[in-house]
Amino acid sequence: MHLSKVQSVIRRKISKQGSTYYSGDDSVKGVLLKGEYRRFLTNHFLVTHYNATLNSGEIISRGNDAYVPLKTDKTNVRDADMYQRTFLLPVNASGDLKSYVDQSIASRDVWDLPIGTEGTDFGWVVQKTGVKVHFDNISMRGDESEIGVLQKTIYHVYMPWSVNASYTPLPESRFTDRNGKDWKIEDVDDRTYINEAYLLQVSLDER
Repeated sequence: MHLSKVQSVIRRKISKQGSTYYSGDDSVKGVLLKGEYRRFLTNHFLVTHYNATLNSGEIISRGNDAYVPLKTDKTNVRDADMYQRTFLLPVNASGDLKSYVDQSIASRDVWDLPIGTEGTDFGWVVQKTGVKVHFDNISMRGDESEIGVLQKTIYHVYMPWSVNASYTPLPESRFTDRNGKDWKIEDVDDRTYINEAYLLQVSLDER
């Protein structure tokens, strides 16, 4: 069987058996499967046909289910793509990205309160609201400390790359989840899942 016919068979099968998923404003037919992409990280992957359009860094959704994309692999035979597989993490939290505005240099109103900082919490200004993420507690800070000193728990947050259309997450900024908890962004990995997701290390923010 010619490779072009194999491509057509796979495409027809996915179109017939798959469901409709949305990547940004575009829709695509795909089959969602569960798998293990990295140690301790159980996730999902979406199988689509070889030339399906998936928007890099956009949340992938179907109904009430939403996923953060990590990486897309293409299965290739003799230089011909047969199908593509996108690794996903289910969205399990959402919240707002905030940055700090020094109130000492802000213009003040007649009540001596900073002007233009509505919706802030003592100088924390919302830069991006309603960000959907995958929140995972899989690591502890690895540096050594004195006996009896508690180590800070570090959580991993996988955030879709598309947030940088209006604001790029930065170390020292804050993520406030829908439960009202504040998280200090300790570090930002913008290389491992480049163009698809940011990997943030966060801890409880007590500032």
